Amino acid sequence: MARRAHRRDRGGPHRRRDRRRRRLREAAAARGRGRGRARSHRIRPVRQPGLRRPTLPGRYSTVTVVGPRATRDLALPDDLPVAELLPQLLRHTGPDEPEADGTGWALSTMDGTTFAPGGTLAEAGVPDGGVLLLHDATAAALPGTVEDVRDAVEDAIDAGGARWESGTGRLLAVATAGLLVAAAAFSPGADSAVLLTGGLVCLLAVLMSWWSARQHDLMTHLALTGGALWAGRVGHTAVEVLAADGAAHQSTRMIGAGIAALAFVVVARAGARLATAYAVGIAAVLALGALAWALWARLGLSAVRAETLVLFIALFAIALVPRLAMSSAGLFALDRDVRAGEPTSDEHLARRLQATDARLTGAVCGLAATAGAASALLAAQPDPWASLMGAGGALALLTRSRIFELVRHVAPLRLAGMAALAWSAWLWIGHSAPLLAWLPALAVLAGLAYVSVASISRSAVSAAWWRRVVAVAETLLVAGMITLAGHLSGLYAMIGGI
Repeated sequence: MARRAHRRDRGGPHRRRDRRRRRLREAAAARGRGRGRARSHRIRPVRQPGLRRPTLPGRYSTVTVVGPRATRDLALPDDLPVAELLPQLLRHTGPDEPEADGTGWALSTMDGTTFAPGGTLAEAGVPDGGVLLLHDATAAALPGTVEDVRDAVEDAIDAGGARWESGTGRLLAVATAGLLVAAAAFSPGADSAVLLTGGLVCLLAVLMSWWSARQHDLMTHLALTGGALWAGRVGHTAVEVLAADGAAHQSTRMIGAGIAALAFVVVARAGARLATAYAVGIAAVLALGALAWALWARLGLSAVRAETLVLFIALFAIALVPRLAMSSAGLFALDRDVRAGEPTSDEHLARRLQATDARLTGAVCGLAATAGAASALLAAQPDPWASLMGAGGALALLTRSRIFELVRHVAPLRLAGMAALAWSAWLWIGHSAPLLAWLPALAVLAGLAYVSVASISRSAVSAAWWRRVVAVAETLLVAGMITLAGHLSGLYAMIGGI
């Protein structure tokens, strides 16, 4: 408080500007006294090539002109353009060898306002006794100088970052509580305790998401994430409790967890629009997971075949979700209406774009998670061809990310692909004792290689060439994966048996 009071006593920014101008005037006067008494020059209009003939001056203003070589008190006509004054001013205060026509130089007032070439002193309201600065047109009229170190330090601190306030402390407390609640969803516990605690947490998370939707987006995301995890934990436990024999299969419990999480997000969507992306993402994961579960549990398909089918569906659906998101959000219908002549407002278009982006982001995240999980499960299979399919799925996720541009769309695909590829590499290295012994060195080399490749600056031509190379590589990768899928599905064996 003492520091702020002291700062108020010394004045605000306008007080500091006044002190700065006063010091510059004093410095100009001191330089004039150092060279002797300044003579007052009456500058008569001089016609310059390319300029109009000036009218007879009606009034003169006595001003101090500060130039790069000297400071002079001059009587300047009020109604003469500055472009015609510059050659005379350069002769009196400019460099030793000034330009003949004054090009490249400008005249400014003490507050840094630069005169236009056709402007006059009368138009700018320059009073008698004012100070004008003659400077290079490409340089700042008033170079930045430090007048008060304490003011400069306080200004730098104010502009250097946000202050720690009570709202910041509340945000930290909410974030910490959200992380603890989310982590507690994975802790062991009795079924009754999990169901009771989970129900209470889900209710509080819904209320928190509705309240924080008007406060801070981070709180909303934390509430939705923590609530969805606890809802999944409740669904997972409820399936096991409600099973006839008390021991449901893990895949069945995961389906129950997805249904409970989706129900929670749908309820939260009533008061929090950010829940749209969560609902679309969880729905995509649940749909593909339920399809794999039905193929495996009901139709008797092997786990490898079900995982391969889900992987291909997810990879091909990634290319379709942009059009599906725009169509479901009504962008195509809006485009047809506008082309037909129906008016629409910017707010209506912004709402459609927001809905499109939320659905696209959620679908990309859900498909990336599903494809990454399927790739990881295939990589863990003992069959080497299935492991190779898992590695191919991870690479396909990385190449599929190139069709998007925004970070929130590219990042899920890149992260899921890199995680699945790292998992596949870890499993492959685990089968070789020499490679396992050199695992730290291999990890460091892989990281350095990735950074080196990503740090290479490319021109537009080279970037286009690399995009074509990646497109060709992706085509070959997909062709190889389709060929491999035929083997894993038993298609070749069935044809050979015929």
